[in-house]
Amino acid sequence: MTQATVIQALKSMATIAVRSLLTLIAAYPLSTYADSTDSKHSISSLNLAATDWCPYSCDSSQSPGFVTEAMTHALAKEDITLTVTILPWTRAIKMTEQGQFDGLLTASVNEAPGFHITEAPSGEYQVCLYSHPDSSFTYNDRESFNDVILGGIQDYGYGKPIDDIINTPRAAEQVYLLSSSNPLLSLVEMTYKRRIDAFAEDKHVLEHYLKDKENQQLKNSGCLEKHLFFTAISPHYEKRKEAITLLNKVLASDDYKLLYTQAQQRYSAP
Repeated sequence: MTQATVIQALKSMATIAVRSLLTLIAAYPLSTYADSTDSKHSISSLNLAATDWCPYSCDSSQSPGFVTEAMTHALAKEDITLTVTILPWTRAIKMTEQGQFDGLLTASVNEAPGFHITEAPSGEYQVCLYSHPDSSFTYNDRESFNDVILGGIQDYGYGKPIDDIINTPRAAEQVYLLSSSNPLLSLVEMTYKRRIDAFAEDKHVLEHYLKDKENQQLKNSGCLEKHLFFTAISPHYEKRKEAITLLNKVLASDDYKLLYTQAQQRYSAP
């Protein structure tokens, strides 16, 4: 084979290789390539369930709660539309667990077993014990609940020692749990009628509830430590892993923390 023949053969091979590469590129559109390298998510909306835990999440389109507002605005920056449906808490958990909602707006780890929980918190809360204004009950530790009828809400996560009392009560401990559309109203009324000695509730929730009820003041009998709450995604949500990754990014951002603080301040204003 002459040198000229070799050179011609190499040129032909190069031409074939280039044509093959162009054919491959044509078969693999630039949009597909962009999708494989772009970090843009595929979630356009989230439908979360919550309970009427005002001022965190409220059954009001005008004032939906400061967590609802903060997360709505934070997710909107990611081009995600957030819808929050308010239900009694037990029903919210069960319906979300069954896949009728994508997740729970707020939940403690104990409240949503089997769910996918964000690592980044969506907020914090502090449970206190409330009793009749004339009550002598004072919370110090678990022994304080001996011979006390304690009220609470079914499936709520309060933190220790109340969760322990609910799950594994001792002989001297009594717990009365409610599951209704307005359990806080019932707990306050039961306290005034002395059907229960005290009940557990987040301090912001009770302060918000009593804001315009001058005739229903209660005694703060002591508080538990502050706890974090998170956002929980249903085990049936198809994009659960992507949702958790996205929510962790959003909830850990300075934008969300600022939105949360600003919204909380608005709801705390007189």
